[in-house]
Amino acid sequence: MAQAISIGSKLAAGFVRLARQAAGFAYTRIYFGRHPAGVRGPALILFPVSGTTIACGLCGLVTYKPEHPLADDPLAPVEKLEPVAGKVFSHRLAGPENIPADIESFYLGGDDTLRELK
Repeated sequence: MAQAISIGSKLAAGFVRLARQAAGFAYTRIYFGRHPAGVRGPALILFPVSGTTIACGLCGLVTYKPEHPLADDPLAPVEKLEPVAGKVFSHRLAGPENIPADIESFYLGGDDTLRELK
């Protein structure tokens, strides 16, 4: 029963977050053919323009720019990735002639690197 309550509360929290985001769309500006860097968020840009990127699919049709930059996102701790990036770089393959016999444990640091990323 405790697990059912936990799942129900997570669903309720998800619906509340979704409702807040939907309410935030009421204040979203809509632009046509603009570069995302040139508009203030929150903004919905139809057919965004970029001089260096050719976007295809949905990204080529619509871009959403949030009010606050995503760099402030606590889910992206870049400081924790720096030591792992060094380890991955030191365990790369230089070419097909340098493939070690235990490639699964060597390549990109093996399972230890994956555990560090969690």
